[in-house]
Parts: sequence; C-alpha cells; structure tokens
Amino acid sequence: MPRNSGGQYSLPTGNPVTTATAISSTWANNTLTDLKTEMTDSLSRSGKGAMLAQLQLFDGTVSAPGVAFGSDTNTGFYGGTADVLKLSVGGGDVMWWSPNASRLGGTAPAYQLEETDAAADNKIWDFIATGEDLKFRALTDALVATNWLTVTRTGNTIDAITISATNITLNGYTPTITGGLASLTGDNAMSGANTFSGVNLIEAADALWRWKESDASANNKFWQCRANGEQFLGQALTDALAATSWIVVDRTAGVIDLVNFPGTAVTVAGTLGVTGTSTLGAVNAGVMTGTSFAGAVAATTLSASSTVSGNGFSTYLASPPAIGTTAPAGGRFTFAHTAPVVVTWNATTMAVDCALSNVFTIAMTGNVTSAMTMSNAKDGQTINVFITQDATGSRTMVWPASFKWPGGTTGTLTTTANAIDLIVATWRSATSTWACALTKDFK
Repeated sequence: MPRNSGGQYSLPTGNPVTTATAISSTWANNTLTDLKTEMTDSLSRSGKGAMLAQLQLFDGTVSAPGVAFGSDTNTGFYGGTADVLKLSVGGGDVMWWSPNASRLGGTAPAYQLEETDAAADNKIWDFIATGEDLKFRALTDALVATNWLTVTRTGNTIDAITISATNITLNGYTPTITGGLASLTGDNAMSGANTFSGVNLIEAADALWRWKESDASANNKFWQCRANGEQFLGQALTDALAATSWIVVDRTAGVIDLVNFPGTAVTVAGTLGVTGTSTLGAVNAGVMTGTSFAGAVAATTLSASSTVSGNGFSTYLASPPAIGTTAPAGGRFTFAHTAPVVVTWNATTMAVDCALSNVFTIAMTGNVTSAMTMSNAKDGQTINVFITQDATGSRTMVWPASFKWPGGTTGTLTTTANAIDLIVATWRSATSTWACALTKDFK
C-alpha cells in the first residue's frame, strides 16, 4: 500500500505472515506488486529517473547544512528561515538569497565576474568589501587585481569616491563639483548639466573640451574648444569627429597675433571696428555700415549685392585692391579663375552641378547611355567640359535634350583612344537650352 504523508511504507493486507501459513500465489503476487510499485516510486542513489513531485529537504544549520557533501559535511545549502536560502562554506555563512536581495558574507567578501569571450588577462572583474571600503577591480587571469573605483564610508555616510583610470566618462549623470579640480588629464566626457566651481584645469598635449547636443541632427551634434600648441580653436565636428574650425586664435605668450574666422560666412550685427592689418574674405549679399578700418586692408571679394559704407571704405574704394568675381562701385577686375571640377563617370546617372565651377572634366571609361543632368545653371553662364577617351576609345555620349547645336547637327565625340574634346555651352534661361559647340581632338 502507498506511503503515508510522512513517507512511511506499510505492507499490504495479509502481512506480516504468521508461522505455518501456507504461501499462496495471491498473497505473494499482491505483496510483490506493492513492493515493486513503492520501489519504483523511490529515488535512485545512482541517478536513475527523476523526481515526479516536490523534493523536500532537511533544513539544516550553518555547521550542518541540509544539502551537504559526503566528504565536506559543513559546506552546502541550508534553510530554516522563511523565504531565505543560505550557503555555508566551512561552517560559515558566505551568501544568502531572499526574494529581494542577495548578500555576500565573510571577511573581505568578493564577487567575481568572468567574461569567457574576452581576451587573455581581460576576462575577470570583481568587487570586494574590505573594512570600510568597497572596491571595484579588474583582475588578470592570475587574479592580480587593480582597483578602478574605491568607495570609502563612515557608517552610512560616503566619505570619498576615488576613480583610478586613464580615461573617465560620465554619461547620463549630472555631477556638481565644488572646491575646484586640481586637473583633468587625458580624455574626459561628461553629459547632462555640470557645475564646476573654483579653478579647473584641463591638461593634455592637445587639450580640448567637447560638447554633444543629443537633440541635434546627424553630423550637427558635436562642438569643441581646443588648445593646440600656440593656437586656440573653436570647432564643429561630424558624428565621426571630423573637425572644422570656425575660429582660430594665434598667440605669442600673452599677445594675440591673429583671430581668424575661417567659416563660409560671418555675420556681424552692429558696429564693426577693426584696427591693425585686416583681411576680409568674401562678403556676400551683405551690408556693412558704420565700419571703421585702421591700417591696411588686404584684398577682399564682394558679391554683386553687397553694400559697403562708413568710415574707412571711401579711402579703401578710391584705390581698390584686386577684386575677383564681381566689382562693386569703384572696384575693378584684375583676373578671373575657376578651378576645374571632375565629373564622376556613370553610364546612366552622370551629373554636372554648374554652381561648382565653369570648368569640368569627364574621363570616359564606357558609353554614356542616359543623358547627364545639368543643375544650378545661371542665365548666361558658360561652361567648358573637357571629355577624354580612355585607352580603349570609341566611347559614345548621349546628350541632354536641352543641348542645341549649330545647324541642328548633334556633336559626335572623337573615337580615337585618349582623344580630348571640348564642349563650350552657354545656358539661356528664356529658352531653357544650352547653346553648344564641340571642338574636337586636341593634340
């Protein structure tokens, strides 16, 4: 018959057998079948079969755990406290778990993490409590430890947090640092709002301070200030940290030699006073009034819609310097120059952006089967397109429908290997056409 709730087995009816009782097949079969059933329901010491219901263990104590080892009876797991599992090693508590906490115990308890995918001597990390300190450490494979963070306490008061690292990045944390920092060396990153009081020194061979605006669009997030040799630079960076300077300041000791704004455009609101020798780059569609220049003014370029007036400009424009593209009143042309732009060959999607230059080059490496696109042309703009055959030659070109030819005869490229042809084309906005002429086979 089955075991009772305490696990005790009782023989079936007809047992025990009294002396001189005849052994019948019914008694024998019933008794042996019952024994077979209960033995099948028993747990094999050699691991044959698994439990079919909950296995309840002896609670045990710290010195005699309920689940221990035959050769080490004071090491194992024990219970005794509701909803708490404890681990005893050598008769002492080393770890326990509750529904909402885990705790290490012992003298200088440490918890190690091993990342088996990491390279040699980079696998093991741990944190250890020693006295009043909590230390986070990196360990070699031989368990030689280096502290990278140490927290010191008195009671529940944190006295100090010490970070020992070549580079420190604070991301998503808003620290307030008072009393001043002696120095920040190497690469340091902080995100969020940070307050510094006192004197703070950033020290490195190429010291910089970088900002990241996480709400900005791609390649518009990063700015930085940089001290490099005798220069101070304000820079804008792409997401790949490619830097473009918008201000460059040169110094000799405590003297500022030059302040340069190398950006595409500089807007000055209000009165601009310039002393010493000044260099102005391109002034595009702007108005400069009330502007004072003392000393020499180097050559500048003014666009057609630029207006200049004020103290200093009357003298400047009376004897104007060389002016490149468009002359304002009183200015003069001395030369014109435009750098050639290479048009990347493509059989079907070749494109010419007329805003980039008036001179373009195309190296033919195959036939152009779809007409190239022409964009950003200005009325009356004339462009020169040099077309060079490769060593194979006989490359052909499909022209845009807007190309119009003398007498209506479409231009045909020279087919000789390495031949050079020149197309000269002028854009007419009124008819949306290019007036084209092809000069062939320059030798």
